[in-house]
Amino acid sequence: MRHLLLIFCFFVSWSGLNAQDSSQLKFPDWQGKISIGEVKLKMIFHFKEGNCYIDVPLQGLKNFKADKTQFRNDSVFVAFNMMQALYKGKVAGQKIDGKWIQMGKTFPLIMGPLKELKRPQMPKAPFAYNVKEVTYTNPDKSITFGATLTTPKGEGKFPAVIMITGSGQQDRDETVFGHKPFWVIADHLTEQGIAVLRVDDRGIGKTTGKETLATATSSDFAKDVIAGLEFLKQQPTIDAKNIGLIGHSEGGMIAAIVAKQRKDIAFVVSMAGPGIKGKEILIKQFRKNYSQVLPAASVDSMIVFDSRLLDVAMNYDKIVAETIFAQELIGWVYNQDENIQKMFGVTMQNGMKTVNSRQALMRYKVYTLPWYKYFLKFQPDEYLSQLQIPWLALNGEKDIQVLCDENLQGISKSFSKAGNQKFEMKKYPDMNHFFQHCETGMTTEVEDIEETVAPEVLNDISDWIKKQVK
Repeated sequence: MRHLLLIFCFFVSWSGLNAQDSSQLKFPDWQGKISIGEVKLKMIFHFKEGNCYIDVPLQGLKNFKADKTQFRNDSVFVAFNMMQALYKGKVAGQKIDGKWIQMGKTFPLIMGPLKELKRPQMPKAPFAYNVKEVTYTNPDKSITFGATLTTPKGEGKFPAVIMITGSGQQDRDETVFGHKPFWVIADHLTEQGIAVLRVDDRGIGKTTGKETLATATSSDFAKDVIAGLEFLKQQPTIDAKNIGLIGHSEGGMIAAIVAKQRKDIAFVVSMAGPGIKGKEILIKQFRKNYSQVLPAASVDSMIVFDSRLLDVAMNYDKIVAETIFAQELIGWVYNQDENIQKMFGVTMQNGMKTVNSRQALMRYKVYTLPWYKYFLKFQPDEYLSQLQIPWLALNGEKDIQVLCDENLQGISKSFSKAGNQKFEMKKYPDMNHFFQHCETGMTTEVEDIEETVAPEVLNDISDWIKKQVK
């Protein structure tokens, strides 16, 4: 969902509209959702000083300014030239009954006052532990890391963990849809006597290195974790023999890389970490997502084609791969059923089928980037099958990103091969990728869920860690 794109195609005439005046709106901030297949896309409108700014949390879009914001009597019109999009609605008290126009189609978008997000687990001062902002560098000092170290109060050397975020550059709290799961986990663990280091990813927040991201892979991010490990080992309040890792999603993959390279990792907690090859993870994601909007036969055709193009992305350089993509996509899509052709935007022009190949190829080109190529080829078994350290693997049964059973089974097989008797795993019914109780597991639910991390998951993690560091 992180890379979901909206391509808007609509042209608007603005004749006859009055000057900007939002005085009829009782609230400055409004929210609503449009339905695109199974996806309910939340949109937030902020009206201030005669302008409109839009947020689309699922896409990471925030404070995007409209090119025109105008009112006429009880009607509001908002246009975004770059998106070639229009919203128009009727204002009636605490409701705007409106429509969003996208690709020639009209989507109902009824807006109401923006609701404050409730996050009851958000840590609040005063804290029962020490909180310290810290910085440190990697060995060649090319990157400076900004982080927060929380330590229990009192003297002594405390066991510690380093938090490792999932895919995409994220802040030290792994902030997502108003939730701060790493802050919540750190708060819980530190109150249980375990120090926690949470770090801004390179290029985010107070961590430098943004210029390296075009070529960086999970292997590079593992080096960042090692820099944090060396920092912790120098802290007088930290027990250097009891430092572990907690990795979420890609963070579990990075934890495996670090654990193989280092002999001073005491334990690992993998939260929705991969247990099967990267390509397999994506294919299983694709199949699950396609099955929600396509018939079975169409799903099978898509999977065969996607698998072929992922192989190309893995094994050819960017220019060659993109050439192959273009050659194979056009011939393939014209011979598919109408469901697939509709997905790829095939239209009839002058009695002939045509497809916007540039738009259609966008989803495949991303897999030629260094990070994706590394992920596609990554085989967790090459790392896990060589580890003997304590390892706790957790997954939510409704996780649609790192599917529960397949990945836990993969991790279990690897540790069986290693003869690791210190491996444990647990799966949670009705929990999503972020370990929240949920209904469907879709990312679109996350913001509306008040729970940040399920209490039983927090307790399981802290109880297990304390057993490892006795």
